[in-house]
Amino acid sequence: MTVLEPTIMQGLLVFIACGFFLLHAAENYQIFARVSGYKKGRIAGGYQSAMEGMLINRVGAVVFHLVTSFYVENGGYVTDFLLSIVVCSFLLLVFNAFLLNKIISNTTSELSNMPKIRRDKTLITASYIAPIFILFGLSIPYALGMVFYDYRLTLANTGFLFNTFFTLVTVLIIDKRISAAIDDVNGDPIRLARLVLQSRIVGIGSFIVILLILTMQIAGGGFVGN
Repeated sequence: MTVLEPTIMQGLLVFIACGFFLLHAAENYQIFARVSGYKKGRIAGGYQSAMEGMLINRVGAVVFHLVTSFYVENGGYVTDFLLSIVVCSFLLLVFNAFLLNKIISNTTSELSNMPKIRRDKTLITASYIAPIFILFGLSIPYALGMVFYDYRLTLANTGFLFNTFFTLVTVLIIDKRISAAIDDVNGDPIRLARLVLQSRIVGIGSFIVILLILTMQIAGGGFVGN
């Protein structure tokens, strides 16, 4: 294993951070694009914008996985890597708050919406846990690969287990509910999108807290990349 210069390693972290943010921001943008198209009377246009967002998602995924693998192979430090993920996750939280603010709320009061919110517990729960799984799936396996270097490839690929769960929850619960609301003349996809974004913000915040605690424990134990 070779160890690159500190300035090069820091530069790699910048690329890792950019890829990580683009990957997740584009995925979260999809829901916003779909309901925005619905609100403007352009349902097909909204879906097209969502698919274009997926292109950005793929670019971010390529950059993140490629550069992170190179970082691990060249003596990357666990704490530096995890701290970069924390910063990106905070920016992702802010981005979701921005998207939430762009979706105009309904004129009905929160009190009148309470019965509907109670019926949407499954959607809210799914929207909360999904980002936690995908964020963990793209960070912890690589971090463990830096600690247990001999098993770095196996550990890195365990991230797909987390990502698969995220995909199933997103497609079968979140996207399905919003699509049904768009097709239903009496549906309210904008309200559902707001619930999803609100729950994701809380989920991302929970991930940040957990990752910060984990990073401090790792730093205190003196674990660094080999």
